Amino acid sequence: MNSTNSEPETDPMKPGVIGYDIIHIIMSVSSYVALAVSLAGVLTNTLNIRTFACMGLNDGVIVTLMGLAISDLGINTCACLQMIAILLDVAERLYNLRISYIHPYIFRMFAGIEGQAFTQVTCWLTTFISIARCMCVAMPFKFKDFFTKSRSALAVVVFNILGQSLFAPLLYHTRTQLLFDPVVNMTRIVLRLPASRSDLKDALFSTSSILTTASCIVVSFCLLVMTKQLRQSVKFRHLSTKAAAVDDVVTKEANEKLSGKELQVVRQVIILCLIYTISTVPAIFIAIYRFFNPDFEIGRRHENSFAFALAISGIVKEVNSASSFFVYYVYNSKFRLSLLSCWTSTGK
Repeated sequence: MNSTNSEPETDPMKPGVIGYDIIHIIMSVSSYVALAVSLAGVLTNTLNIRTFACMGLNDGVIVTLMGLAISDLGINTCACLQMIAILLDVAERLYNLRISYIHPYIFRMFAGIEGQAFTQVTCWLTTFISIARCMCVAMPFKFKDFFTKSRSALAVVVFNILGQSLFAPLLYHTRTQLLFDPVVNMTRIVLRLPASRSDLKDALFSTSSILTTASCIVVSFCLLVMTKQLRQSVKFRHLSTKAAAVDDVVTKEANEKLSGKELQVVRQVIILCLIYTISTVPAIFIAIYRFFNPDFEIGRRHENSFAFALAISGIVKEVNSASSFFVYYVYNSKFRLSLLSCWTSTGK
């Protein structure tokens, strides 16, 4: 019977650093914040997808950014469903309501797993585009035409398949059953979590943490390379405009520097990668601390601190997924023009 409970049994006398009354307030506030951020993310990524479609998927960068917008939309949509499920669950407990024949925690669980899958896809796509731009600015003659539209599209498809496949076993081991729920005094569909699911969840959590950490390291390295090259290109373009004459040496160097369009692309990729790197830091710290402190886990003494850390990490992750629209709008003139023309023509 205990395996059917949606919440683990804990010792109320040892709540850890954060008490149960405090964590309930924190989780309620963070749920509203996360819901607002994720709703904004659904809107901004819908704008991204529509605008990229209007721009035309005619090069590898736009194809990759389209794939990134789709995975970010998945993250924010799943986060919305999670927060709505949490608020419904709280409403049922506080006001003794019978909102759904299906326990809200089921929606939260399945949306959370899908959200993790989309998060992994975003992780891989961000790493892919950072590597692609890094190679193109560091060795432009070798890699300028390597990351083509077809190869980028293939990468987007493969990453989505891998992301869903990675978390498919967890979905399979998340079962449901019809059971009496004393909270709402009715029989309804609730979760049934097999004992083997816990080990599987820990293994997937560790795998995802390792992949995220490796991605953060790679993206950080690419950030350094792109930032250095960007500064050199900007400096060269500034000096070249002041030159009275252009000889063969300057012309040769100019061919090796980034064009105005390439500079624009590199700038937006640098900002995207910087936001992504910052957003992965909380998740990496959680994984490291969890490794050294086994009690930092749901169902153990420091479960409240763990829940608080996960809430903060989730909000930061959703901000990362929702913020790309503003990066494109500020650093991509073609995106701005396409956005205006696309929605203006739609209105007509």
